[in-house]
Amino acid sequence: MKKALVLLVVAVGAGIAILKMRNVAPAAASVAEGASAARSQTAATAPVVPSPLNAAQPAKAQAVPRAVAKAPPKVGSSPGVGIAARPALERTAVAQASDPQTPPALLAAVGMPAPAASPSVAAPHAMLLSSTTSTEKPRPTEAHASAATAAVTPAAAASALEKAAALMKEEKYVEARAVLNKPYFGSHGEQAAKLREVLDQVNKELIFNPRSVDGAVVHVVQPKERLTSIAKQYHVNWRTLQLINGMTGDRLRAGQKLKVIAGPASAVAFKNEFRLALLLGGVYVKEYPIAVGRDGSETPNGMFVVDVMQEKPRWYKPGGGLIEYGQEGNMLGERWIGFANQSGAASLGIHGTNDETTIRTKCSNGCIRMRNADVIEFYNFMHPGSRVEIRD
Repeated sequence: MKKALVLLVVAVGAGIAILKMRNVAPAAASVAEGASAARSQTAATAPVVPSPLNAAQPAKAQAVPRAVAKAPPKVGSSPGVGIAARPALERTAVAQASDPQTPPALLAAVGMPAPAASPSVAAPHAMLLSSTTSTEKPRPTEAHASAATAAVTPAAAASALEKAAALMKEEKYVEARAVLNKPYFGSHGEQAAKLREVLDQVNKELIFNPRSVDGAVVHVVQPKERLTSIAKQYHVNWRTLQLINGMTGDRLRAGQKLKVIAGPASAVAFKNEFRLALLLGGVYVKEYPIAVGRDGSETPNGMFVVDVMQEKPRWYKPGGGLIEYGQEGNMLGERWIGFANQSGAASLGIHGTNDETTIRTKCSNGCIRMRNADVIEFYNFMHPGSRVEIRD
């Protein structure tokens, strides 16, 4: 009897052991699958490191990137067709304009506090030029020079110019621009002119030289990508990509490298000094001379949002009547960049002129006038949703 009981206990114990082994095996397999999936995911999302931009160019001793990663915006500013078929009029709902977070690097450049961190969006075919690769796409930013309104003393401006000159000798152009950006927007008269002169020298290399990618994002074109879709990803006008890459058409090929400077574009007009500053991502790009409203029809101060953009525009006269583009009496020149209507500022915008002797004067019905060559270039940077700040 005792022998039978012993055999029964042994059999029960063996059965329990077998059940435990069966339960452990699936769990172990699940863990193994998870580890395998993690390895596959890591391999799939490994950043793609592009080669230098489409043409052999000497590598600099130190590349100092300043482009900041951003996520694709909701607003679209460009047509989904090629240059020959693009419509003359572009319109978008201002309510769709993005309300993004501003990267700390851009905010620091204009003296604004850094926002809370936000998650990035994976984009293996876009990278920053730096010592380490990044798979983040630029997030649209509302970084703007409006925070840099405090007056900059002559001593502070002179110090900034001295620091920038030293950095430029070391070919650290991105850092030199960062030193000068805030002082420029807080300066006036001759002081602003000196800062602008050096900033223009820096941006001639950083922005308007297609072979220079310092501080820029290099986008590797994917199969079937269009210039317009790439521009939307970085919240810029597709014409901007043409301009800074020295392109005359819009044809792309898979694997092509595009220089990208992330947006959005914005502008600050200084009425009393008849000048308009263009920015990309809150950073100075270029300054243009302008004309403003005459006495009794003053150009209003404030923040405005671009709503309508038109090439070869018609002019609807204030008292009534329509004058076609090219006809005598059309006051708008080559381009019209219209603001969204708001209280006290209806039917205002930025346009060209057929009488460039009026630039740097008070002569308009309230709009900002530019030389035709300037407004064409400015138009190629701006997009619906761009902000324009008008100051005294």
